[in-house]
Amino acid sequence: MKSCLRLLPMAFKNVIVVGATGHLGPHIISALLSTSAFSVSILSRQTSSKFGPQVTVHLIDDSYSYHLLLAAFKDKDAVINLLPCYFSEDIPRIKKVADAAAEAGVKRIIPGEFGCDTQDDEVVEAIPAFASKREVIEYLREKEAEGLSWTAVVTGGFFDGVIKNGLHGFSLPARTATLYTPGGYRPISYTTLSTVGLAVASILSYPDHAHFANVYIYVHSVRASQEQILFALEKATGEKWETKEADAREVRGKGLARLKNGDWGGLAEVVVGGLFSGVDGMDFARRRGGVVNGELGLVEEEDLDQLVK
Repeated sequence: MKSCLRLLPMAFKNVIVVGATGHLGPHIISALLSTSAFSVSILSRQTSSKFGPQVTVHLIDDSYSYHLLLAAFKDKDAVINLLPCYFSEDIPRIKKVADAAAEAGVKRIIPGEFGCDTQDDEVVEAIPAFASKREVIEYLREKEAEGLSWTAVVTGGFFDGVIKNGLHGFSLPARTATLYTPGGYRPISYTTLSTVGLAVASILSYPDHAHFANVYIYVHSVRASQEQILFALEKATGEKWETKEADAREVRGKGLARLKNGDWGGLAEVVVGGLFSGVDGMDFARRRGGVVNGELGLVEEEDLDQLVK
């Protein structure tokens, strides 16, 4: 996956990534470093040489002390906040990051919106945990008056997880697939982790610095139904897979019941059940304006057969 990242003078040269050691962080850092145009830092609770000498590490304590955040954000142009945001308990820490960014004079924050479209009421109704992400965006709107702009990057599910981690019903080792009804037979948007990284780097290097300010933007690598992914996997493996069906709404209901009883393991069921519930907002091609892949120098849509190899 290649991108034509723009190397013009930028407003967002000094970038710090919060929560960089998760699944997405390394891909974003790799994309930033690939241009030689950014000075990249991370905020970490422990010293790390994972990203090499090109990346500066700012240490933070478990409570994310405000004075340490201010020190880390000094002279930074952009903050990429990848801290998880699924429960109400996550919100105060994320708001604290935004407060410190605004006070330190940071120009742009990219919140951990990556995933489904939390602008869409039906999506949030299907996956209630995403209401926390919406609350964060509303808070960032308030910070606009303090000079802090934001860009929410909506990506759909991470395609890598669909295949490698057994999410969304596919098991590569067992050659089995669970197809969720009614939505599993409708295309939805997915983005690979590497493409998410390229999108973020391209946003921060875009010639018109205000173009992506204070908006949601949409990118995807591919639109595919579970059935289409299954056919691609069978083609790639040269084997017929064993399949079964499950009602997405029943899976979602079980997950909600688990969460109500304090079992956070129910979150995965709620997300998968909501994702395949048939809500239109899961397919970005169906929304007005579509995706901005072209503006960011990304391929408009990748080949599904190539992605599953």
